[in-house]
Amino acid sequence: MTLNNIFSSLRQSQEYGRLFKSLTNGPSDIHATILSPALPYCIGALRTDLNVPILIVLDRPERANKVYEDLSVWCGDNEEVYQFPELGLLPYERVVSDHTITHERLKILSVLSNRNYPTTALPPIIVTSLQSISQKTLTVNQFRSSCRQIKVGDTAEPQELLGFLQKTGYRTARLVDTHGSISRRGGIIDVYPTAATHPYRIEFFGSTVESIRLFDPVSQLSLQQIENIFIPPTEECLPSIVDKQEIENLHKQLDMDNCSEMEQLRIANDLAMAIEGYNLDEPAFYQGFFCNGSLLDFLDAETLLVLENPSDLENERIRIDEKSTELRLMKELSGVIPRQFPSIHLSGEELDDRIASMIHKLNVTPWLADQTISNSKEHDLTFEIGFTPPKSYSGRFDVLAKDIHGWLGKGDSVLIVSHHSSRIIEILQGQNIPSKLEPSIAKAVFENGNHDNRAILIKTSLEEGWDIEIGNNTIHLLTDSEIIGHSKKRATRKSTTSNKPASLSDLETGSYVVHIEHGIGRFIGTQHMNVDGGEREYLTLEYADSDRLYVPTDHLDRISLYSSSGERKPILTRLGTQEWTRAKDKTRASTKTLAIDLLSIYADREILEGIPFPPDTPWQTEMEDSFPFEETPDQLITIQDVKLDMENSKPMDRLICGDVGYGKTEIALRAAFKAVMAGTQVAILVPTTILSQQHYSTFLQRLSSFPVKIAVLSRLRSPEEQQAVISDLTEGKIDICIGTHRLLQKDVRFKNLGLVVVDEEQRFGVGHKERLKDMRREADILTLSATPIPRTLHMALSGIRDMSTIETSPEQRLSIKTYVSEYSEQLIREAILREIDRGGQAFFLHNRVRTITEISEKLRSLVPEASIAIAHGQMKENELEHVMANFSIGAQDVLVCTTIIEAGLDLPNVNTLIIDRADSFGLAQLYQLRGRIGRGTNRAYAYLMTPKHKQVTEVAEKRLKTILAANELGAGFRIAMKDLEIRGAGNLLGPEQSGHINAVGYELYSQMLSEAIEELRAERQGNNTANAKTNPDVNVSLPLSAYVPVNYISDLTIRLGFYRRLAKYLNRDDLKAIKDELVDRFGPLPNQVADLLYVVEMKSLAHSAGITSITQDGTTGIIQFEEPISGARLPIQKALGGTATVGNTQVRLPLKTNWKENLLQTIDKIASLKIQLLSLVEGKDRIESEYDP
Repeated sequence: MTLNNIFSSLRQSQEYGRLFKSLTNGPSDIHATILSPALPYCIGALRTDLNVPILIVLDRPERANKVYEDLSVWCGDNEEVYQFPELGLLPYERVVSDHTITHERLKILSVLSNRNYPTTALPPIIVTSLQSISQKTLTVNQFRSSCRQIKVGDTAEPQELLGFLQKTGYRTARLVDTHGSISRRGGIIDVYPTAATHPYRIEFFGSTVESIRLFDPVSQLSLQQIENIFIPPTEECLPSIVDKQEIENLHKQLDMDNCSEMEQLRIANDLAMAIEGYNLDEPAFYQGFFCNGSLLDFLDAETLLVLENPSDLENERIRIDEKSTELRLMKELSGVIPRQFPSIHLSGEELDDRIASMIHKLNVTPWLADQTISNSKEHDLTFEIGFTPPKSYSGRFDVLAKDIHGWLGKGDSVLIVSHHSSRIIEILQGQNIPSKLEPSIAKAVFENGNHDNRAILIKTSLEEGWDIEIGNNTIHLLTDSEIIGHSKKRATRKSTTSNKPASLSDLETGSYVVHIEHGIGRFIGTQHMNVDGGEREYLTLEYADSDRLYVPTDHLDRISLYSSSGERKPILTRLGTQEWTRAKDKTRASTKTLAIDLLSIYADREILEGIPFPPDTPWQTEMEDSFPFEETPDQLITIQDVKLDMENSKPMDRLICGDVGYGKTEIALRAAFKAVMAGTQVAILVPTTILSQQHYSTFLQRLSSFPVKIAVLSRLRSPEEQQAVISDLTEGKIDICIGTHRLLQKDVRFKNLGLVVVDEEQRFGVGHKERLKDMRREADILTLSATPIPRTLHMALSGIRDMSTIETSPEQRLSIKTYVSEYSEQLIREAILREIDRGGQAFFLHNRVRTITEISEKLRSLVPEASIAIAHGQMKENELEHVMANFSIGAQDVLVCTTIIEAGLDLPNVNTLIIDRADSFGLAQLYQLRGRIGRGTNRAYAYLMTPKHKQVTEVAEKRLKTILAANELGAGFRIAMKDLEIRGAGNLLGPEQSGHINAVGYELYSQMLSEAIEELRAERQGNNTANAKTNPDVNVSLPLSAYVPVNYISDLTIRLGFYRRLAKYLNRDDLKAIKDELVDRFGPLPNQVADLLYVVEMKSLAHSAGITSITQDGTTGIIQFEEPISGARLPIQKALGGTATVGNTQVRLPLKTNWKENLLQTIDKIASLKIQLLSLVEGKDRIESEYDP
């Protein structure tokens, strides 16, 4: 048979043909048995053949995730395959959650509401769980009335559009860089709809839509013009669009007798606000009042509803009903909700009615899984698609190649989906078996039944394979599960980490700043002043004794945001004293000493001869192929860098930075295996015994198939066991030894040490570091750090310390669902039970050692089903290690702990975090604590608890809102990361440097270190930078109002960001780019901004020409040179003509009509002439040097 592609091949199956025919013969309620791994394939084929939308409902979210991932492989990532997720909300809880999942759900409602299915485009496939479709959403009418279609030429009032979008859930932001945000600047509205891949910029001319542009959320620059856009709502709960009378009626039906007066008043006030059209602080609590729709309501009549395992779905429906009823009764008994309070879930009966109303249904069970269906004998309604499990090979590639050769000889089709496709092709070609690598399954083309028949390979991942007989031939689908025994986890989420650093663009009133000349001050605002007949904007900085410094905006390059590794606020500098100069001098001396040390280490390494390890062996490839996850791009780059270092004759000393769980251990493992394959020993040094046990388990598991002896050396081993390990190390019987600082003691000797891996070097003492210095002379060193390193420091140390950064998280991770809630025992109980039900563990963080035992006892009575342990920093070290060791192997369900987990283990099974008194933590600490979970492939949940019936401070509320909205592009993320990076800088450079960082701020410290390194480098190369000549700063004093008006850019932080960019000397291309950006983002330039750009252009030209000032004296302009121009006077006079008077140190010219243009042209001519004269001088010097005898 000849098969065009993988989907069309199924049409030749007789049973599939009968199924297809039945589905096209009008209303249907059909049963089919399909092997579970083959379900995504069949759904892809049905979508292609039926050309209708398909909704697949599965019993659990975890199963829905797997089916969605496999469908994305079969159909292609961009081929209209979606997952409708569960909200993750517990009914009747007052929580505020992030918007990530809500936006995903609304995106799918948008696809279904705003779509025609043309013959050229495929209809959507939507994968969901029963829990997801049972959660209420907007009704179809509510959704459609909350959408807005806008096209170029439409008539609309900008303010009316802004109000409409705010009413439908969009949040006003200064920068539109996240979904659901909106901003207005005059006649320009930026909006980022939930369903859009890019935000939109709508520009009005009066009340007419003049243009619509896509723009980049990071750079904020427009990308392309478009003609029309669709803007759906950004919230599922929209009280402002619900009929007021309907809310009042529901309120009257509530039986409030069981509630306290406080709860009655609270509910009444909230509903009154909703009736008045205000959005609520805790909309999820009231979602049952305002939402009564379901995803099922949005489906067309032609949609095919696929129900996998109907009996499991029925059990899940009963479970959801029972859980919701149990929670409602508990809340009613405790007086938290009144009786008759609407649920956020559809009842079982409501859900059944909606499913029953679907015209086309396909009930699917696995092969021979449901005897009821198999024995029904209703042949017209029951179909068995003949998929069978494939043969398993467990790494026996010779047997695999033999089978493939036989299958192809019979005319069978062979499809191999594997991350090891390249290696399999080599094996097949080595045995003359034809094969071909295709870019995707959807594009795979078969040529069966002739001599050119080939095995098709695709480099990706599926859960499992299958076989199916079609006529006289068979299609064999093999995956890594069958070929090597496990399948790599496929990437499902793209990283969007922004490289934009925290800077003055994040400046707020009250922020601490560093002025390079005047020291540390506090920013208290801006004000306008008239200077030289023109208006300018100045920053007002407050110093000690309430002194104030007014900084012109063209000096913003001299100011940086103060940041340090300490928690305490900095001390303000006293103006007019020497204290700032002394602090700078002290720091400058320290950075010079550090630079000397760093360069000396670098010079020593250049002289030493290391071990040049050989290239990778076949065993190395085999070991790396067994890694069960798909490597991230950063991981692959770092692995390559490490291997190149090891194969070099110079000793390796590389630092790898990346968060816990980002794949550093795998890189160390591959480096260790490479060293062992070269016949050397490896030492893995870790700061804690529990971490040594975790690494030991990881290495044992990954290297179990190879003749590598691994040992662990720590206090958890008896003295006899320790002595045996030390003896074996000396004799070379142990290949890899993992241990704590015990490894660094004098009695430990290696026979042939080739590689030392150090995990978190900063956590070792001074004596240990001295021993490490000796090791650096003996072997290659690979250092791992979980704390990020600032990019500027990375650049400053470039070429001195080899560093790799892993910034991309493993892409199979789902985002962490975050909630803020008042302290609720019911919520705590349900969150813990939900985690236990799916086989996971939870952290309960209570940061008070004095009451931690009391809290754990309260949790034991609240959740008697859970096994609970306690961990805090005041425990004895052995006891703490024992607790953590037990918890890491799953001996307990819940760990009640302090912030000791902040720098803890990689525990992928811990996916629920509950933080008590979250309002008392800093932003960076909350961000880092939340990062302790979500390290596996399951959805993680973080609950930030605040005191019940107690108002949190304004600052704490802002922090909690920021962590809710914290994403890779937001300012909150950048600020949190900045704090962590500065800690990382202190760890890398040592505690003595942390004090200097705190004294002058990280930015200035980094600048000083970079300058010290460059100066020393130049000295060693014979270049004296001390006398290097630099052009002077330029002072422009002209009667111009050069500033950015508030009515042009109203947001202070954005305005300051532009001032800072314009404070530099820019070339004309850069200046034009800024001008274009201003027009793009804010509209036509006002005169003040045009004058500001004029002044910047003039200063930049003057700077290159050696001009120090441009001033006005009456009607005369004066251009002042830095030094006498001597012999250049005549050429300049000739170039400028008779209107200008050229002296030895200045040029004077009349300022008459068009004086701005004339003045700029004059400076341009001087700058051009200087370049020509310098070129002539350099040419003359070169000629003279060539002929110098």
